[in-house]
Amino acid sequence: MELAHLRGNTSGEDFHCSAVSRAMGEPLIATAPHITTWFLLEYPGRWMPRAVEDNDLPETVLSRLDSYLNFIPQARLLLIRQRPRLVSPGLRFFVARTHADRQALYEFELDDYTDLLSLDLGAIAQGAPGYEEYRRARPLFTICMHGRRDRCCPLFGLPVHVEMMQHGGPAVWQSTHIGGHRFAPNVISFPQGVVYGRVPPGRVRALMNDCRDGLVTPDLLRGRSCYEEPIQAADGFLRQATGVRELDAFALREVSADAGGTWTVSFLATATRTVHRLRVIEEPADYGVYGSCGDDALKEITVFRLLAHESEPVVAS
Repeated sequence: MELAHLRGNTSGEDFHCSAVSRAMGEPLIATAPHITTWFLLEYPGRWMPRAVEDNDLPETVLSRLDSYLNFIPQARLLLIRQRPRLVSPGLRFFVARTHADRQALYEFELDDYTDLLSLDLGAIAQGAPGYEEYRRARPLFTICMHGRRDRCCPLFGLPVHVEMMQHGGPAVWQSTHIGGHRFAPNVISFPQGVVYGRVPPGRVRALMNDCRDGLVTPDLLRGRSCYEEPIQAADGFLRQATGVRELDAFALREVSADAGGTWTVSFLATATRTVHRLRVIEEPADYGVYGSCGDDALKEITVFRLLAHESEPVVAS
């Protein structure tokens, strides 16, 4: 397909923002949202374009959730659903703590949405011991299927969702918008909080197995949601350079912002006791993309580039 066609035809169902992004070679790396606490609430009703704000949840519940979202740093609410529904009766609510060094997933069965009012979400987000009985050992997967927000998500996500359900069954949920329609299909693994984009149906089984085994799939990686974008970029470049796929193989040590949109990010390789220092720069791309299928104009974006990578062993004191 000609790039001119991809750029110029923004009307009709034959235009897809994800096709433009892919054709322009937009990198996936460092495009994940920076979220360390995720609330996943089952909502089988109709998903409007802004489903988190526009829904039929009780006002008291919406107000309480909103207060926690404003109180807890880097928190995010997603609505989720299962089609077909495979879990036992009762509305599901999950809380995922996706910090780099503190990951946990909690599962609650609600008789009614007002049951949320009895949960101390702040305490759960902090890992309070009183909620240990609700910790879920098995991983959870979401795929964005929010068609009323952008048509790319269900169109390209449906075959991926089918494969995910076949391989993961009740561990797989559809979700509302996470950000980045143009990277559809978008998949998140919990409690790791690793965000993947442009996931092909033929690689779903391997990707889910990797997530369960604590491994990262670098070429589909948008980023770890526990990190800000410059750190996501450095983490991705480090994995590309070393081939190391273990999620917790590298521990973040230091981040410093330099002049001119550059950052120096240091990681410790826990197995080899090696410090890796990466210098990355965020700079304007020489092309534009459509942020959504509904956009009528290209938008300018920035991308990250690796400037330098040095490594040295840790000197024992």
